[in-house]
Amino acid sequence: MVVVVVVVVVLVVVVVVVVVVVVVLVVVVVVVVVVVVVVVVVVVVVVGWWWWWWWCGGGGGGGGGGGGVGGVVVWLCRRRRRRRRRRSSSSSSSSSSSRRRRRRRRRRRSSRRRRRSCLSSPPPPSSSP
Repeated sequence: MVVVVVVVVVLVVVVVVVVVVVVVLVVVVVVVVVVVVVVVVVVVVVVGWWWWWWWCGGGGGGGGGGGGVGGVVVWLCRRRRRRRRRRSSSSSSSSSSSRRRRRRRRRRRSSRRRRRSCLSSPPPPSSSP
């Protein structure tokens, strides 16, 4: 009788210890995964912002050229600026066709200005290249 009680108590203690160890391991794994995800997201955002600044003409001797990754990033930079303008213009719903024509003419004239306006990007990161 005493032996059965001792065996049952030992089994219960072993099960409790195993459950506690598993729970602790799961919590550690979850914390590590969350930290890794946060670090990766921060690195991707910082590197992406840095590339955006670099290729939009902030550094590297006038920025990237028309081809390669630099060209794509510059294209994305211009596209973002267009979207911002569209959103601001969409607020005024009463835009006549004459205004649209004027905008088109301005866009054609200011195509060179746009390339230069990309230089007015956010300031360089603390460790400037």
